[in-house]
Amino acid sequence: MPAVLSAQTFIDVDGGGMTYTMITEGEESIHDIWVENFQLATTEVTVAQWQKFITDTGLDFPWEKHYFGDISELSPENNCPIQLVRIEEVVFYCNWKSRREGLELVYERTGSRIERNINADGYRLPTTAEWDFAARGGRMSRGYIFAGSNNPDEVAWYSLPFDEGTKPVGTKAPNELGLYDMSGNIREWTWPEAGIPYPTKGSDEKLNLRGGSWTTTLEHSRLDFNRVTRVSQWACNGFRLARNAE
Repeated sequence: MPAVLSAQTFIDVDGGGMTYTMITEGEESIHDIWVENFQLATTEVTVAQWQKFITDTGLDFPWEKHYFGDISELSPENNCPIQLVRIEEVVFYCNWKSRREGLELVYERTGSRIERNINADGYRLPTTAEWDFAARGGRMSRGYIFAGSNNPDEVAWYSLPFDEGTKPVGTKAPNELGLYDMSGNIREWTWPEAGIPYPTKGSDEKLNLRGGSWTTTLEHSRLDFNRVTRVSQWACNGFRLARNAE
């Protein structure tokens, strides 16, 4: 079993093109994408890192009875992924971390939308295309069904009892690029496209989530499963960080 890694360990992802099939509500579609070079965190943001953020900012983020459940029970260890986070909280975290490190802020809220500065060097969410490309191994892809293997038990947590909660990040095998938990531990927010603003919780628009969670079925852990959800939904959702290439 590999050692638990920091969620702030980043790898360089060499960009390129990729064509793959996604299944959305039973319908297949072909995705033909191209992504530029970028950086992606090897694991999801953890409880410990989130706690540091809310302590530093004073964000009102209750650990008990938080929207959907008790985070201290559903992510019981400091190195478990943070979950039950809304998109407004995620971008607040990204800007907070960027500010601490003297980087240009990526996000700015404009009315009911969250705008992304595509040229900023700070922290951000990966786009859906970046996430898909990296989860499949990028230029090193071996065409696996799950992120890093055709055997889900090697790379993913799935089909576990809800009250068992998430597992510490990085405790199963990584994919071809060294990325952990992309097929199952917690579902992850992604950004639609580089220049598209994100709607806030008041919107009924649907957005893409990626990866399965510890409680979802094996089908949801497959790389070709496309989960769409309203932006107002946050149950079992976490995130990992990305940056533009240096």
